[in-house]
Amino acid sequence: CEEKSTNTKENALICRNMVKKYHLKFGQVILVTKPYHGRRLLMTFQKVFPRTKFIVIPAKDSTNINRKNWWKKPEGRSKVFEEMSKICEYYLKGDLALK
Repeated sequence: CEEKSTNTKENALICRNMVKKYHLKFGQVILVTKPYHGRRLLMTFQKVFPRTKFIVIPAKDSTNINRKNWWKKPEGRSKVFEEMSKICEYYLKGDLALK
């Protein structure tokens, strides 16, 4: 569990440093995040760990936003559209893998 990062790219880079530091070996990795953040998290980690298989698990949070209801409330739409914007931002900086 990595708790020092302030953004998704930092999270992936710190995890990569931890993997190198502790000589960790793995076949696949489980990423746990808020449902509306899963796509950007996955694409960012795929960029940093290109040969790794990832499983994304949505964690329930206080917003209760998920893939079945995000469009029903302004908060859900806002979170999803914010993520879409951040995906574009990360893409333009070259911080995402487009698999």
